[in-house]
Formats: sequence, C-alpha cells, structure tokens
Amino acid sequence: MDPHTAEATGAPDPAETVVLRPHGLQGLLATVPYLLGFHPRESLVAVLFEDRRVVLTLRLDSDDLVAHPPDVEDFLLTQLRRLEATGVLLVAYTDEEAQDVAAALTAVCLGLEVVGLLDPDGAEVLDAVHVAAGRYRSLTCDDTTCCPPEGRDYANVLSDAAAADAVVHGLPAWSDREDLRRSVLPSGSGPDARSEAFDQALVRALMQAGTLGPRDVAEAMDRLLTRIETTGTDPDPTTLGHLVALAGLSDARDVATLRIERESAALWSRVWSAAARLSTGLAAVAPLGLVGVSAWARGTEHWCASASRRRRSSAGNTVWSTCCAPSWSTGSTPMSGTGCGARAWSATVLSARRRPLSRRKGENGRWARIAGCLRT
Repeated sequence: MDPHTAEATGAPDPAETVVLRPHGLQGLLATVPYLLGFHPRESLVAVLFEDRRVVLTLRLDSDDLVAHPPDVEDFLLTQLRRLEATGVLLVAYTDEEAQDVAAALTAVCLGLEVVGLLDPDGAEVLDAVHVAAGRYRSLTCDDTTCCPPEGRDYANVLSDAAAADAVVHGLPAWSDREDLRRSVLPSGSGPDARSEAFDQALVRALMQAGTLGPRDVAEAMDRLLTRIETTGTDPDPTTLGHLVALAGLSDARDVATLRIERESAALWSRVWSAAARLSTGLAAVAPLGLVGVSAWARGTEHWCASASRRRRSSAGNTVWSTCCAPSWSTGSTPMSGTGCGARAWSATVLSARRRPLSRRKGENGRWARIAGCLRT
C-alpha cells in the first residue's frame, strides 16, 4: 500500500461514510486528529488500514510506549490480526523533543516490520512518525531530500487540504481529550445539547431579523463580531445561531466579509466552520461561503475549494462560487489571483478594511462595497 495515495474514511454518522483523500505523509497526518476526535498530545496513535479504508484508530499514552515497548508491539499485533488489517501508520506526539519516545517507536516499528516479513498476511508499516516541538519527521526514511533530519513544519499539516475536507464534512477534532470527554458526557454539554441550543437561537434570531432594517442587521452583526474579536474565544452555540441567522442577510454578510483579513483569517475560519458544522441545508450556505473567504484571505485555496463544494451541495451553483472557481483551480490566492473574484477582493475588501461602519455604506444602501461575484 502506498501512503502517498492512501484514502482515509471515517463515519461521524452511521448512515453516512465520509471519504477523505489525503496526499502523501502530510495529508495522512492531517487526518489523524479527525479520525481520533481530538488533537493528541503525549500520545502514540496507530491508524489501522484495510487496503485504502481506515478500520480503527488507537491511542496510547507515550509513557506506556517508553516503559513497555514489547507490550505495545504485542497489543498492536493483536489488533492488526483481529481486524485483518493490511497496513498501519504509527505517530508519536510529544510536546518537546523526546529521544526515548523516538527510540521506543523505532523499536516497535522494527518489530512489526519483522513480523510482516515472516507472515505473508502480516500488515505493512506505512510509516513511523515523531511529531514534537512543532515539527514532524519520519523515523523510517533515510532520504534527507524528502525527510530532513530536522523534520518539517507541522503547521503545514494543520492547513493541509485533507484537514479542510474533514472540517467541512463535519468531522470533529476537539482541542484535547478533556474537550472530547465533555462532548460525549450526558450532562447537557454534548453535541445534542449544542445543536438544540443552536437551533433555538437560530429560530429566535431569524424571527427578530425579519423586523429589522438593513442598518440594524449590519450593526447587530458588527457587535457580535467585535465581541468575538475582543475576547478571542470561540462563540457558544447560541452566538453561532445568531451569527448564522444574520449571515443569511446580505447587509450583515457584507460586514462579516469585510472583517476577514489575512491576520484574522484563522479566527474567522474557526468561527464560521463551527457555525457551518451546526447548520443544515440552506442555513449552511452563508457560513460556508465565509469559511471560503477566510481560507482565501489566509492563502489556503484548498479550504476555499472544499467549502465551495459543500456550499454547492447545499444550494447548487452560485455566482460567488462560479466566479471564484477559476482562481481555485489554478491555485491562486486572493493576493495573486487574476480572476474576477481576486479583483473583487483586492478592489473592495483590501481598500475598505478598517473603515468605520458609517463610511462603508455603498450603492443602494449596502453596507459593504463588495462586487456582485461575492454576493449570493
């Protein structure tokens, strides 16, 4: 099995299988937090494959790996044989460089490779990777041209296209195990409670928005975004419901678009992705569009294209996505593209940013002078 063409699948909903198509080692690493459900720390993660399908994702404490490498190897062999897996990806995560973890992972990897050579039905070790101090490196590759000894920047993994696909398909990756634990506890803090709070807030906000004029909805959006930007914290489901309701109105959506700058794109990408995950049907169209704009401002065209595909599936083709498609297909970013979407971005958003709301009012009472190709 070639890890450069591996396909990882997960199933957040028993009725729907989500298909991710990572490319290369970086793409495979990008899918790990979404297969596991959270971003691991001080952990050994094993992803078991059956051909191109993920059959199981396991996590062990890195302390256990260091203290008992033979036991870890035996445990992994048991799982590989039980599931008749054909391949396994091993990834150790540590906050700092840890030579003992790297050595133990190498020993486990060699043990599994020996068993694979002796057993014709044994699983192949696709790679053994150590992620530490913001970098990652393969422990099985000696080619310094593709795997330099100092490793590669892990930030590239976090922004890989496979991670973008996982986000827009609704696969959760909580920040740590504690967040994941809280999400599944039957104490009112899990996904069902979040969805209920979001739905209630969305309905209330939609009813209220219907009684407001263009200036009022624009100012309401501005107040919400200012509060999020000031606190720097992720909004709760109630706030997300209000954001989605307002984003469905062009005057408020223009304000949200103008807020998205290169420096703040990561924050707004996170906020609007959370809103899109809780939304269904037509309600998801506006937040997904803003996910795309955030990705574009960040220079991450993969996210932009991914959000557009999900957006089209919710509401069909739109002028916005149709105009921007040529730029994405050529890998253009908002600063380098030449299509009408890029011209709209440079001619309006870049010139209008940081202007007071009272000065953003444009033609026909619109709050932001955004070209028609950025409107739905």
